[in-house]
Amino acid sequence: MRPLHARTRRRQPALLAAGLAIAVVAVAAGFLIVHGSPQASATGDPVIAAAGDIACDPTNASFRGGAGSSNACRQRYVSDLLVGAGLAAVLPLGDNQYYCGGLAAFQQSYDPSWGRVLGVTRPVVGNHEYLTSGGTGCDPSNAGASGYFNYFGASAGTPGQGYYSYDVGSWHIVALNSNCSDAGGCNASSPQGRWLTNDLATHANTCTLAYWHIPLFSSGGRAAQNSLSFWQALYAAGADVVLNGHDHIYERFAAQNPSGQRDDSRGLREFIVGTGGANHTSIATVAANSEVRDTSTYGVLKLVLHPGGYDWQFVPEAGGSFTDAGTASCVGSGDTVPPSTPTGLSATPGQASLALSWSPSTDNVAVAAYNVYRGGIRLGSTSATSYTATGLSCGTAYDLAVEAFDAAGNLSARAPLTASTSPCPPPPLFADGFESGNLSRWTSNLGLVADSGQAHNGSFGARSSSGSSGAAAWAYAQLGAEQSNLDYTLWFKLLAQGANVVDLLKLRTASGAALLTMFASPTGVLGYQNNITTISTYSRTAISPGVWHKLELHTVVNGAASQTETWLDDQPVADLTRTESLGTTPIGRIQLGENIAGRSYDVAFDDVNVAVP
Repeated sequence: MRPLHARTRRRQPALLAAGLAIAVVAVAAGFLIVHGSPQASATGDPVIAAAGDIACDPTNASFRGGAGSSNACRQRYVSDLLVGAGLAAVLPLGDNQYYCGGLAAFQQSYDPSWGRVLGVTRPVVGNHEYLTSGGTGCDPSNAGASGYFNYFGASAGTPGQGYYSYDVGSWHIVALNSNCSDAGGCNASSPQGRWLTNDLATHANTCTLAYWHIPLFSSGGRAAQNSLSFWQALYAAGADVVLNGHDHIYERFAAQNPSGQRDDSRGLREFIVGTGGANHTSIATVAANSEVRDTSTYGVLKLVLHPGGYDWQFVPEAGGSFTDAGTASCVGSGDTVPPSTPTGLSATPGQASLALSWSPSTDNVAVAAYNVYRGGIRLGSTSATSYTATGLSCGTAYDLAVEAFDAAGNLSARAPLTASTSPCPPPPLFADGFESGNLSRWTSNLGLVADSGQAHNGSFGARSSSGSSGAAAWAYAQLGAEQSNLDYTLWFKLLAQGANVVDLLKLRTASGAALLTMFASPTGVLGYQNNITTISTYSRTAISPGVWHKLELHTVVNGAASQTETWLDDQPVADLTRTESLGTTPIGRIQLGENIAGRSYDVAFDDVNVAVP
C-alpha cells in the first residue's frame, strides 16, 4: 500500500462543504472551528474523517432512490460533509453497504454518495459485507465479502485478509478486520495478529491510530471480545486512537487500557462512529469510561493529525445540532503534565444567559484554552477567561464546569459551579398577537378587524381603517387591576393617513377617562397628548409609512412627578421622555386604534403586550 503522505501531506484542507451547522468556537492546539467550518491549522496538518454503518440497501423502503427519509438512509447527506473538504483520507468503519455489501448494492447506493470521495477512501470491512442472503447481491457469489473487495479494489487490502496499514502525515494508521473467522483469526498467534505485532514494531511513529468494525467497548450493546488482542498489541506499542462502528451511535471514551480501566498516561481513546447514514440504534447500558454519547445524529468524526497530538470533532449532517470536540496529545509525545484547575469560577446571570468568568490556570509549558461544559456536555472553548452560555431558560439552575488544556492536549480537573439564570419576568397583564383571527381578547371592539394580509408576526394582525365613512375603529381592554406603572408595547404599520392625526394607542383610567394618547402626526412624526393637561408634544422622530415599527411606552402615574419614556424601533425618543403631571388616578384601561370619527387613516397593528416593568 502506497503511503498516503506521499501525495497528501502538503495539501491544505479546505473548508467543509456547505450545510454544516455547529455553533461553537474552539481554539485548541492549532484547531479552529468558526461558524461551523472546521479548518486544519495553518501548518497544513492533515485532516481525516471516519464513520461506519453507512449506505442502505437499494431495496430498503427508506432508500427512495438515494434521497433517504428523515431518519434513515442518510448516506447522501453525510457524504456531503466529505466532498470538497480537502481530506487526506476517509475511513469507512465497516458495514459500509447494507444489507450484505453486494457489488450491485455498492454501485447503486454507496457509490453515488460516499463513492464521491473514493480516491482518498481507506475502508475496513464489517460483518454485513460477508452475508450471502437478505438484500441486493446477497447470494453465494458474495462469499468472502467479494462485493466489498471488488468495489474498493486495492484500497481494501488483500481479499481474505482485509487488514493493512499506511501513513498520513506523521501518523501511522492501521486498518484491521474484526470478522476474525473470515480473516484467519484475530488473536496474537493468528496471521492477522502476527502481522499487527510486526507492523507496529516496524513503524516507530509518535502517533498511531487503528480502526476496525466491531468494538471492544460500547454502550450500545454490541461490543465483543474478538478485538481484545488488537487492543493488547496496540496498548503495548503505545498507540493512541481506536475507531469503531457496529453500534449505530456516536460515543467517545476516556483513554483506557485493554481491561477497560481508565489510563490517562498511555491508554487508547476509543470513538464509536456508527453514524454514516444507515439508521440509529440505542444505548443499552452506559459503559465504564464513556464520556459522550449521542443516538440521534448522523455525521462524521473529523480528526486533525498533528505531529504530537490530534483534535477531534464530530460534525453533524446539515441540520443536525449535536457535536463533540476536543484535543489530546499522543502517548509518545511527552509533556504529560496537565494545567492547574481553574479557580474563582463565577457567573453573572441574565434571563437567558450566564456570563462565566474565572482566574487563569497555570501549566508547565502554556495553557492553550479552556473547555466550558453545561450538564457534562461541552459548550465550546475559549482562550479567554470568560465565556457566556446562551440559549438558557429564565429562573433555572444549571450545572457548569470549566477545564483548562495545554497544547499537548492535557486536561485539568474541571472546576464546577451551579448557577441560576435571572428570575422569569411576570406574565403580561394583557397580550394579543391576533392569532385567534378575531378581537375576542379585548373587552370591547368598535371597528377593528383581524387581517391575515397584514401581520408582523404569525398569520394575523389587526386593522384599524376609517373607510369611506370616516368611522372610528378602535378597541379597548379593561385591566384586571389598576396600575400606576405600566409598559405598553405594540407593532404598527401606517398604510394610509391623510392630512390628519392618527391615534395609535391610548391610556385610560378604569372608568374610561383619557390619560395619554400616542399618535402619528400629519407631518409624519411621532407625538403624544397629555390628556390631563391637553398639551400635545411632537418629537423629531419620523415614522416611515408602509413598514412595521415597534412602539413602546413606559408610563408612571404619580401626580406632578408622572413620567413617560418612549422608544420607536428600540431607539429612545428623547422628546417623548418627560416628567409631567398625569394626575393621580392609575391606568385601568388600554386602547388600540383611533376613537375619533371623521379622520382618514388605515393602520395595521400586531403583537400587543401590556406588562408591569
